[in-house]
Amino acid sequence: MSSSQAHQSPPKKASSTSTSSPASQPCPSSPSPWQSPRPKTRSQHLSTQARSQSVQQKARTVVPKLTYDLYKGQCGRICIFGGCFMYTGAPYFAAISALRTGCDLVHVFCEKEAGQVIKSYSPELIVHPVLDTEYALEEIDLWLPRFHAVVLGEKNF
Repeated sequence: MSSSQAHQSPPKKASSTSTSSPASQPCPSSPSPWQSPRPKTRSQHLSTQARSQSVQQKARTVVPKLTYDLYKGQCGRICIFGGCFMYTGAPYFAAISALRTGCDLVHVFCEKEAGQVIKSYSPELIVHPVLDTEYALEEIDLWLPRFHAVVLGEKNF
């Protein structure tokens, strides 16, 4: 290879008159993800407000009103199955979320090694470390009819 061939620059492309193609320019009607959404019109705002009020009225019929006559457990009893030695966070966060949304009692059924860890996260939780024991089914059968809802966690082997 000669030295003149090694130092040659690549051939130049013909320049076009247009600086960019129409396809590369953003569409004026579609907003950029970094732009704020268009403000709602008055009629859209009113229809959204009406829907919101309708949902609130329906929720008031389902959710019990808090009074001093209620005792613990009348606003919800939830059972959560899950938790082992390596995975204690998911049942804890499910239980705490249930408490924060208004549930009164949350029971967590977990393995023995996870029981102390989950108990140490919060004193509000009722922890049953029985899932890996021989009497687990009897314990679950005893408690299961008392719950309003059950959350099942995934078991990883």
